[in-house]
Amino acid sequence: MRSPYRQAIGAIPHTASPDTRPTDTRTASLAYPEDPLLCVIVARTALITGVAGQDGSYLTEALLDSGYVVFGLDRNAAALRRLAELLDGRPDLENVTLRQLDVTDAAAMDDVVASVRPQELYNLAAQSRVDRSYAEPAATHRSIVDGMRNVLEAVRVFAPECRVFQASSCEMFGDSPPPQFEETEFRPVSPYAVAKTMAHQLVAMYRGMYGIYACAGVMFNHESPRRSADFVTRRITQGIALIVAGELDSIPLGNLESRRDWGHARDYVRAMRLMLEQPAPADRVIATGESHSVADFAALAFALVDRDWRAHVSRDPARLRPADPRDFRGNARQMRAIGWTPESSLASTVHEMVDADLKDRGLAPAKRPDQADPPQTSPSQAGPPQASSSQTSPIRVGVSMSAAS
Repeated sequence: MRSPYRQAIGAIPHTASPDTRPTDTRTASLAYPEDPLLCVIVARTALITGVAGQDGSYLTEALLDSGYVVFGLDRNAAALRRLAELLDGRPDLENVTLRQLDVTDAAAMDDVVASVRPQELYNLAAQSRVDRSYAEPAATHRSIVDGMRNVLEAVRVFAPECRVFQASSCEMFGDSPPPQFEETEFRPVSPYAVAKTMAHQLVAMYRGMYGIYACAGVMFNHESPRRSADFVTRRITQGIALIVAGELDSIPLGNLESRRDWGHARDYVRAMRLMLEQPAPADRVIATGESHSVADFAALAFALVDRDWRAHVSRDPARLRPADPRDFRGNARQMRAIGWTPESSLASTVHEMVDADLKDRGLAPAKRPDQADPPQTSPSQAGPPQASSSQTSPIRVGVSMSAAS
């Protein structure tokens, strides 16, 4: 059975009429393969940008399970190969095509949308790290704002009946106090959040001006074993596996007091699809309604391996952000009104992540949450020892810090 990544070499099928073919010859050669087997589209077709991230991988599986033909785009070739390996062995592998493409390339985006003519498009592509956006504000803007504009323009011109989902972010709310819901004021405090706010407004503009079915899910933090190690939650669970294996003593983190509304990526993928099933497009908050601190997350995770998190976590000032919203807690009342509710608790999500990282290293499985001792996160308790790096210092829980990691 062929790999979906091998399919990606010139494997976008042609369904557009000749007069809609893009004239840019640099991309047209990739869009119209000679293989006639790739020129047949069966069932509903979905196009996913940023397909190789955690959300894209779960979404691809869910759509394939529902009988869709899936075309996935991502700029990261290594991540595409990992996704191809994850999908390898599925009986419906012929229904998925993966291709390396950057959504900031407007001509290439036009080419793909004109060729595929998807019924649904999920725009998950973005530079997704808030911390990196401070060092790379221009690149962050391009990936989020220019990418969203290119997606919407391609749909407007070549697939106006396509339904578009944009992955917006709770970071847009910034310092607005919780709970945050659809009418809460946007107060972005990072280049990432500013760019997401602009992309969010583009969705509303194209919906209003051109009548496109486009909606944005304001997604609060969501995790899984497929979360990148660049994010604090996965850094904690991978670090635990290294500690249990005797390969690491301490995990350096930033602000332990930052509070976030954490869900599971699978639940949020269900929400994306449900939003596109509604008769009319509307922007909605996707959240669990519960807020927990980074310290809470660490305590839950370490309790699953009978370790005291305070003995294995250290504060690294280099991981503090210039600005960091204190508390995100979403009110997903409009999602609940259309039948969505999260199925995974934070405890079960943390368990799944820790267990997966332990198994990846050949270690004993994590305790179930109901078997673990209650985690200790009281601010009155002593902090952990200093990390080995000269740039880190002990955590003093309860002391205000300026940014999260």
